[in-house]
Amino acid sequence: MKRNRSYLLFVIGSLIILIALFGFGCSDSKIVERKADVQALAFLFNQNNPRYQIEIVYYGAYQQVTGMDTLNSAREDMVLNVLGESPPDMFYLPVSEISILTERDVLADIAPAIDSHINGQQQEFAVNALSASRKDGKQYWLSPFFTISGIVLQEKYINQLTDFSISGFQKFAVSKHISLFADQNPWSIYPVFETMYVDRENGTTSFHSNECLELIKEIEFTRSDSSDQGLIRFSTLKNFESFIHETQSFNAEITMIGYPQGAKQPPIVSASMGFGIHCKSYQKEGAIEFMDFLLSSTVQNMSPAFGYNEVPVLISAIDAHINSFISTASDDFQHGSSFDGSSSREESINLPFPSDGTWENIYKELLLSGSGFYLPDDCLRLIFEEEMYDYLYGERTAEEFLDILQNRVGIYIAERMKSSA
Repeated sequence: MKRNRSYLLFVIGSLIILIALFGFGCSDSKIVERKADVQALAFLFNQNNPRYQIEIVYYGAYQQVTGMDTLNSAREDMVLNVLGESPPDMFYLPVSEISILTERDVLADIAPAIDSHINGQQQEFAVNALSASRKDGKQYWLSPFFTISGIVLQEKYINQLTDFSISGFQKFAVSKHISLFADQNPWSIYPVFETMYVDRENGTTSFHSNECLELIKEIEFTRSDSSDQGLIRFSTLKNFESFIHETQSFNAEITMIGYPQGAKQPPIVSASMGFGIHCKSYQKEGAIEFMDFLLSSTVQNMSPAFGYNEVPVLISAIDAHINSFISTASDDFQHGSSFDGSSSREESINLPFPSDGTWENIYKELLLSGSGFYLPDDCLRLIFEEEMYDYLYGERTAEEFLDILQNRVGIYIAERMKSSA
């Protein structure tokens, strides 16, 4: 007997958005692969759910994103569709895009559903990541995979520091006769700028601050990894592999703290993707079932395929991926392969891993200490990328670079506030 099923309209322009913005050189095969990953998610849910089926809808406009104008056009197109007569039930979008729907009061509060899912199981989840985007007790999207961002530095220095500001770090570096920064990739500074010098809530920017000027002048950017062991490095720990890379670069036990704002802060939680439910959906129960599915061990252990190499929020899945990485790395080492797949042992990771689980425990402690939520905005990233090159190539001074950022970002933030009012 054929069973009747309700259909959930699942908007997934997300993967195309992310690829279009951050992978201008991304191959067609990679784009196809990421679309296939999401289709596999829908297939698995449909196979095991007797009442609901997911229908995936892609917004074509996001596939044409090449810069600010096309991104804004894609956003307008999405909002018009969402506010139309036949809105989708669910969204799985980059957090930069799903935050726009939050500002337009499109999304339902899913905090009660998340609390219900983890009730009595809090120890099994990275609750700090699950509820990172929650504000005033309400939460409008869920990120099933996450990262932490902040400042990486050697563990031995953390208790000696008293002033956790750029100036404080400068003075401390001088006292230790070391450079302030480890060599820095140009784009790793972007989250620092967005987190510290852009106030979305009040629609203001502070790129003209002396601290911001000190920061940009101090950093010597590089386009490749280096052995420079400066005091601090701005970084994002996406997975155990990235943690090991940082440990290797400092050649010492490391820790991570939040961006420099005067006092010691925990690292900040972030994520690529967010899942939300339309507040007017007729299938909220089915949408919540899909949210539960995203938090299940089935999906959580599929990372990194569905998590952009980010960390699952299920702690047993975090353990499984750490163990898998260690096992693979150890096997490669014993067969003479390096960390990056080459045959040189000198370039490989320092193996065997400490038998006492030191690295693994430190990594997990850092993940679970993350607090707050860094909400990346792809338009701000594009502005930064467009203006950064002239500064990097010496065609613009630091002051001129920050003046342009102050102007362009200020206009964008004001327009964003106006459109959401």
